Amino acid sequence: MMLTLERPDAAGGTAMIAKRSPPTDGLVLGVTGHRPHKLVPKPRCYSKPFRVHLTQFAMDWLMELKPEQVISGMALGWDQAVAIAAIKLNIPLVAAVPFQGQDARWPDPSQRLYRKILARAHHVKVVSPGGYSLKAMQARNEWIVNHSHQLLALCNPARPGGSQHCLAYAHQRHIPVTHCWDAFRLKF
Repeated sequence: MMLTLERPDAAGGTAMIAKRSPPTDGLVLGVTGHRPHKLVPKPRCYSKPFRVHLTQFAMDWLMELKPEQVISGMALGWDQAVAIAAIKLNIPLVAAVPFQGQDARWPDPSQRLYRKILARAHHVKVVSPGGYSLKAMQARNEWIVNHSHQLLALCNPARPGGSQHCLAYAHQRHIPVTHCWDAFRLKF
């Protein structure tokens, strides 16, 4: 199957790229989870040591679950940690971007990292036209669930938000979820 993808170009615009989709006979693992400040307090949540530890934590889970493909919504925090882990482990990454310009309001270092991840992704899917909206964020969550066999979730069950909406939709669709919040709390 061929997909047409949007990729950021060097000038900040987008280029269209056609790529053959990787095989998906094995586990396709979707990801949902908290942004950094919901995982640990500021300013620690934005520190390089925390990002490194979070990425290693994600690598440990990917090595245990052995997915053939990972789908990340590319948000700061857990989504990007799993995306980086997938790249490091040579697991094909699908970046499910909720809308073009997802990173526009992020600090420059976060934007650079985001673009590096997108450049290494096997596929980039921009789910909704236009800019930010809650509808676009939920459409991205639903796209991830609809294209996954299982979810890997890092979110506090007591905190409402987009990750909880994603999990509710996965429950509706009977998609199994691996929760790693308790293991995260023990390590961090």
